[in-house]
Formats: sequence, C-alpha cells, structure tokens
Amino acid sequence: AHNDSKAWDLKLSQIAFALRTAPSESTDNSPAFLMFGRHPRQPLDLLLPSPA
Repeated sequence: AHNDSKAWDLKLSQIAFALRTAPSESTDNSPAFLMFGRHPRQPLDLLLPSPA
C-alpha cells in the first residue's frame, strides 16, 4: 500500500466508520448500534437486494 503521511485526512471518514461499526467486546454491539438502535447501512448493503 502507498504510504502518504500527508493524505491521512482523506481516509479519516473510512476509519471513523470502521470504529463506529465495530462491535465492542464488553457490549457485543457497535457504538453506532448503541446510539441509534439499528445497524448502519454499509456500502455492501447498497449492492445486495434488501430482504423481503
């Protein structure tokens, strides 16, 4: 991977999303789920058909 220390801010939203959607060991839920009561939509969700 290309390491450009001056472009870290371009990846910040992706890093924040990963941290917010990763489940916690103590709660078994992600911070996003605890805050909103549902799992946030992820990019892959946009490609898959929604369950009926």
